[in-house]
Amino acid sequence: MSIAFRTIAVIGRNGQLARELADLTWPGDIRARFLGRGEINLFDPDAITARLTALQPVAIINTAAHTAVDLAETEPVLAMQLNAEVPATLAATARRIDVPLLHVSTDYVFSGRHNMPYREDDVTAPLSVYGQSKRAGEIAALAAGARVTILRSGGLFGRHGSNFLKTMLAKATAGSGDPVRVVADQISTPTPTAALAATLQQMALDMSAGRVLPTLLHDAGTKPVSWFDFTDAIFAALADVGFGKLPPLVPVGVADYPRPAPRPLYSALDSSLTHSLGYPLLDWQAALPSLVAHLTKERIAA
Repeated sequence: MSIAFRTIAVIGRNGQLARELADLTWPGDIRARFLGRGEINLFDPDAITARLTALQPVAIINTAAHTAVDLAETEPVLAMQLNAEVPATLAATARRIDVPLLHVSTDYVFSGRHNMPYREDDVTAPLSVYGQSKRAGEIAALAAGARVTILRSGGLFGRHGSNFLKTMLAKATAGSGDPVRVVADQISTPTPTAALAATLQQMALDMSAGRVLPTLLHDAGTKPVSWFDFTDAIFAALADVGFGKLPPLVPVGVADYPRPAPRPLYSALDSSLTHSLGYPLLDWQAALPSLVAHLTKERIAA
């Protein structure tokens, strides 16, 4: 007896989240189709609509974005195309073919002038082109009238792609002995990408089965931490797996480390609403030791 497969379309193929989604085991009647640059032209709205209409998915997950925060300052048109216009087209297409859209956004839609984790109904005021383009994408997706849930997260770290954890591991194991300087006055909620992908998968399955989720949700790691203290935890995990002498870790201020794009000084997210809906908390402290051990073993083997 043949199985009637249902398709979940994942926009993106090579990013951190898309690769984690590809690593997951999907239910037997679900086929996840990953639409990267070779499978869909994100710069052609008609092509997006045609491709998804032909595919007839039961849900769409959008992980594609212009995520190079500093580069976006000099590429505002490209950032708006990928971060605002594409979500608008996806939402319009989702409405047309009557399927839900799960769209990933960012903590950088907030200004950082807060002293407690941001909730979904807090006022947005992005500082950078990246944040502004992502907020424009949220607004456009919600305006399309489709079944849209926007999931904000931030500080992604994991096995795939470039991320803060891998950068710090490279610095820690370089063997130069040079001090590692890390910003100590910027607070966020680092998020283990594998756990976030598992939540995205479950949300998409739930939405495809008819569950109505809030239009805005936050899902990021617990608890809030500075990048310096997060790096200190990375170094501690390295020590626990027996790595040799580590370089000194030096705290610096955002003002001492100027970058093209302004960052919010405080962008921690409150994920309690998502947790109240039955989805698990994403604990970066629990995820870090095994991930550091895995990545360190990979580096040694390489």
